[in-house]
Amino acid sequence: MSRSRSPQRPLACYENWLRARGVSWDQRLQLQTPEMGSISGWGLRSSERIPKGEKLIQVPPAAALTARASIMEGQSVLDLLKEGQLEEFTSFDETSDCQLPLAVALILADKSWWPKLRKEVTPRHCDLAWNWSSPMAETLLSGTDLEKVVAAKQRRISEEFKKLKSAMKKSFATITLEQYTSACAVIMSRIQPWWGGSLVPFVDQANHDQKPHMEFRLRQGKVEARSIRVIEPGEVFQSYGELSAADS
Repeated sequence: MSRSRSPQRPLACYENWLRARGVSWDQRLQLQTPEMGSISGWGLRSSERIPKGEKLIQVPPAAALTARASIMEGQSVLDLLKEGQLEEFTSFDETSDCQLPLAVALILADKSWWPKLRKEVTPRHCDLAWNWSSPMAETLLSGTDLEKVVAAKQRRISEEFKKLKSAMKKSFATITLEQYTSACAVIMSRIQPWWGGSLVPFVDQANHDQKPHMEFRLRQGKVEARSIRVIEPGEVFQSYGELSAADS
């Protein structure tokens, strides 16, 4: 059966998944896809004027992709890494570089995560210096301070991938270095510090601006967004807020 390409299809699917995972949001806010007018990818839009100080969004851990989330037959990435004797990648805190665990989750997550991870919602590629094509990297990085930094990052990713291929033969049998590198880039661009490193709904979708309308914070075990100034009808922007592990 072919799937509809209508922008409403992934949006409705995603919203239903969010509700099933316990996410709640103010009904004056609507998610919008690129086809619906967001300035950069997905975004948020307000249909009405919203006063300062109102709680707008609440996301529980069940809706966030983390290394502890169940992604395959009841197992988490931490379970899979321990089974593969890759304990070196299972010990981390909120300031750690969590790209490997979350990159593995992004690649291996089963259909229960599909509404969140389908390409219309979560991209499969992100342009960072260490996943540029060789000709582009040579042209733009040659002789710069970043050249050695990027080369070191590429070596590290390659070494990680070899360990994953060796320890997780079945799960990673068909996964390529290019796929793993792209997954690491997506994680680097989107990771948040909560729950030991996570991809969090709505935080992923809301665009940033120097004059934000709302900010996300972890409160009482849930990620919550509140308006930090009056929001007029139109696109709603978030602050850069708490630094992610990628920014620390």
